Amino acid sequence: MLWIDVDFDAGTLLIRGGKSGRDDLLPLPLDLATELAARKAAQKANPNDRVFPTIMDGRTRLNDRFAAGLAERVNVLNADGSMRNRW
Repeated sequence: MLWIDVDFDAGTLLIRGGKSGRDDLLPLPLDLATELAARKAAQKANPNDRVFPTIMDGRTRLNDRFAAGLAERVNVLNADGSMRNRW
């Protein structure tokens, strides 16, 4: 998502190539608009810059789930009797 896709004046967010490859124009809730405006100012972003400059990988998503209490690590036994962590 690029900053050009965030229209603060109209209160909309353009999602390009979303479900089924189509573009979707979504309403931009006020609380999200406030957070994004602060992020844009902090980044000193240009219209063609990414809103989220880094791509989130699976490990980051998993760590976020741990932090939110949506996942937990548990010890399980492998078929050979050895222990391993699962989540």
